[in-house]
Amino acid sequence: MFETLTGQRALDYAVDLKRIPQERRLSLFTYQNSEKRLSMFDKPTVSKYPDVTRPRSTFETSRLDESRDIIENAIESGIFFGIGLFSLVFSLLPPKVNKILNTLGFQSSRPFALHLLQKSFRNLGLYSSLSALSILAYYTNLSLFVHPQLLPNSLSLEKAREILDQMKICFPNGKIWKLLEGKLCKMEGKTRRGVEILRDVRSRESVKIEILTGKLHTLPQKKKDRMVCELPQLQALAVYEMGWGQIFLGDYFQASETFFRLEGMNNWSRAFYHYIATCCMFADEAYDKSAREFMQIPGMLKRKRQFGGKLLPNEIYAERKIKHWIQKSFGQEDGVLDGKSLRKAVVINPLWELIYLWNGFSQLTVQKLESMHQIMKDTLAGGQEIESDIGQLYLLLGVGARELGDYDQAESYLRKAAGSDDEISEDAWVLPHAYYEMAALNCVRLLYMKKDDGQKVLLKEAGDWIQKCEKQLTQRNSNTDHNNDTTHSDSTGDSDWDSRLLHVRCQLLIEKLDDFNTVK
Repeated sequence: MFETLTGQRALDYAVDLKRIPQERRLSLFTYQNSEKRLSMFDKPTVSKYPDVTRPRSTFETSRLDESRDIIENAIESGIFFGIGLFSLVFSLLPPKVNKILNTLGFQSSRPFALHLLQKSFRNLGLYSSLSALSILAYYTNLSLFVHPQLLPNSLSLEKAREILDQMKICFPNGKIWKLLEGKLCKMEGKTRRGVEILRDVRSRESVKIEILTGKLHTLPQKKKDRMVCELPQLQALAVYEMGWGQIFLGDYFQASETFFRLEGMNNWSRAFYHYIATCCMFADEAYDKSAREFMQIPGMLKRKRQFGGKLLPNEIYAERKIKHWIQKSFGQEDGVLDGKSLRKAVVINPLWELIYLWNGFSQLTVQKLESMHQIMKDTLAGGQEIESDIGQLYLLLGVGARELGDYDQAESYLRKAAGSDDEISEDAWVLPHAYYEMAALNCVRLLYMKKDDGQKVLLKEAGDWIQKCEKQLTQRNSNTDHNNDTTHSDSTGDSDWDSRLLHVRCQLLIEKLDDFNTVK
């Protein structure tokens, strides 16, 4: 049916779309292409009684034409939505799964998928709101993978805001659109506004203000509306996003309370939410209390194992960090951390590490970045034992310097991180991330560079760094598979977590490099 609508196969359509400049993509369907459609309603009808004819009135004809247009738009919108959504999902799958799908004839292309979803949205039919939800859910989650300045051109921030505003007009009381607006505000640099919107999503009551008296009245909600507003998954997502917004704003006490609340709201990964909340306490300088809370996490994970549960990669990550601190403090895995021993064992604030893994450095204030940068430089210059954390320290220093606009210093730190010894590093994820950040730094420089002023060199270097990153990820995964055959899977289980995140980051950065090549 897609070939009937467009006159092309999906694969050929995606290839042609890649060749067309960005500004012309929205008008890809010309009048000539639309004439190629074969409508099921254009077939000639044969009457049972050819001798008995009655001319149709103008009203009947217009009504039939209107009904036909509505049904055709619904079918067209549904086809674009289905193919676009499947293509978008396939494009986010791990490389091994993508290779299998490619052998079966499924080709994934994010620009192609987003183009179809936008066409489905513009039809304003049955699938319009579903297409808008898919586009906005994808776009607002890009903040986890790519720097806001390096978003691919397949969907702009302004276009996402336009789609969201239209959905808010259609569904003024829709909580899910407010959730997406809160996330979009964070991407736009309006983090505090985003937190306020997310707090409204979490509220369970509607409030009416009398204009004359200014009195507040709680409005009774219908049962159906109350069920939608109190949807547990929606509430949990709002609290989760609000917690990260509070972290980016530096409100660590409130963020800690938010994640402790989230721990009690769902059963997905209570231990990891407990870890995030405790990292916020550590950042708030509540060292003794945070040490006690950290020591609860191994027991929580032990009970989960006893009941036959398999640990999630992020839970393995949290457990590994705590074991490393205990080992560093006491020389063995048995020991109880207190505030003093925890401060001595921790080289890099664990919350800063989480902020980096959640791609949050770009959302921090300049004052916070400068403070973090100075503390890490002091740690580097001090006499503290930091051999196993030196690569991570250089990596975070480089990313911080890039966000502060000092690209030369950022390159210096990132090259040191990329050249660090992977064998002695406590975190195996540091080396591939250092390669990725070098590629990202080159892309940021390209944004502010004049044409033909060394662009080709930076583009080639960025591509080489991405290849190094993906090669390192492949090598790590093969080593992980070998280790899992000989040891307990928990020992290396968290590598799969950051590998998947980094793979998507690399793919998005490759898209951005393609955009640079197209403009050039």
